[in-house]
Amino acid sequence: MRKLQVMMMTVLVLILSTASGFAAQDTGMETALQEFLSYYRDDVLNGTDILHEHYETADDRYSFSISDSADIANRSCYVVNISDRTNNWNGYGILDIETGEWIIPPTDCDSLYPLPSGRFLLVSNDYGTDTSTCAYADAEGNITPAEMPLSGLVFGVDDEGYITLGRREMLPLSETVFTNRPNVDNAEINRLALLNEDMEIILDFVVDGSTQENTIDFYDDRAMIRTGSTLWTGSIKYGAEGNGLCGLIDRSGQYVGAHDFDNIDYSFGRWFGTRGEDTYLLDGNGGERLLPADYSGGCSNWAKTEMESAEQHNLLPNDMPTYYTLDIQREEFCALAMQLYSVLGGVPPEDTDGTAFSDCGDGTDQSVYQAAALGIVNGYADGTFRPRASITRQEAAAMLGRVYALLGRDGVSTEYTAYADDVRIAEWAKLYVYQMQAVGVMKGVENNLFQPEGNYTIEQAVVTMERLYNALHC
Repeated sequence: MRKLQVMMMTVLVLILSTASGFAAQDTGMETALQEFLSYYRDDVLNGTDILHEHYETADDRYSFSISDSADIANRSCYVVNISDRTNNWNGYGILDIETGEWIIPPTDCDSLYPLPSGRFLLVSNDYGTDTSTCAYADAEGNITPAEMPLSGLVFGVDDEGYITLGRREMLPLSETVFTNRPNVDNAEINRLALLNEDMEIILDFVVDGSTQENTIDFYDDRAMIRTGSTLWTGSIKYGAEGNGLCGLIDRSGQYVGAHDFDNIDYSFGRWFGTRGEDTYLLDGNGGERLLPADYSGGCSNWAKTEMESAEQHNLLPNDMPTYYTLDIQREEFCALAMQLYSVLGGVPPEDTDGTAFSDCGDGTDQSVYQAAALGIVNGYADGTFRPRASITRQEAAAMLGRVYALLGRDGVSTEYTAYADDVRIAEWAKLYVYQMQAVGVMKGVENNLFQPEGNYTIEQAVVTMERLYNALHC
């Protein structure tokens, strides 16, 4: 612990001295900075997204890379990576692009991460000892040391401030990439730990990593971890996977559901787990559903003709999942609805500032905000949108009816047949349910039932969009 404390103080002294004196170390840096600012300042003032932009100065000495945004009130601040080729120097700082002011001056560290609390984490790595030393910085540029509870290298920090640490161990690896026959030998493989932004331990080094640096990645507040591996298969250069079992954890590090899967993948906003030859759809709350062997093999026979027509009419967004028999999610339905709206001549709104949802962020498809601005979809009373939630049949009918009205049609024909379960249809949905029946867009199921609370699949959504296209395109 004493050694770690000394290392932390050393890096803090280096950070503080670099932060306070960088501007004076080379007058060329100020010239380079002004060149960089003149190139991007107008973009920022005009609202152009400059995240991940890279700039090389005219003399080819300095480079600036915008690696992240920095959420500082009323300021256009970004995390900027600066390289000086002449002095072989590389560092990070927080820069206000509009004013040219360094909030955190360029600092001799390997990474700088924004944290949800408004602080920033500065990380310096020592690969000789497999140790990272860290410091916190605030929006005023004050820097204080961060005491690490575990010794290891920081592999990454996610948007919620969760820190993945890695520690190398000599473990058995079956090399299968560069040899004709698998060759088992010990190799450096990472075990992973998880901390929160306050350096509290969520998981000690119990998670099986790879031969390459990798992080514990959360999607919808769930992450897959693998534990208990005794053998890794792959390569030192390209990564390897252990033979342990997988499960989902929440942000507290607790398992959610079973942790006996051979593998778990996150694809198109869904978790899929495998046991042997069987694949399961995981709901992220502990539930699982065995999927048919051909769940990813295309659409059902009844939907094939209309699905092909929808594709010809350009009604399928580019990133629409191909698991057509699975339930559609709210975000995906918005993408379909806005695609139809655009194909039929509707102009998506540019101003969607009034449609913010507490559970939607940068990764949310723009169609959610556009559909909400047009009144096609609504959020919930608690301010959420629940983009990954499935939709019911009556919700689908209502959304389809709103698109129908937006594109110039309204009302409901008096020629419709009441469903046998009409009393179960919500009053707010009845107009839309029978409107969509009357125009031939959405039909009932067997025995003249509508099943208003039943879920809606991707292929059903696409087929009804195709029918709505035909009803409006005449």
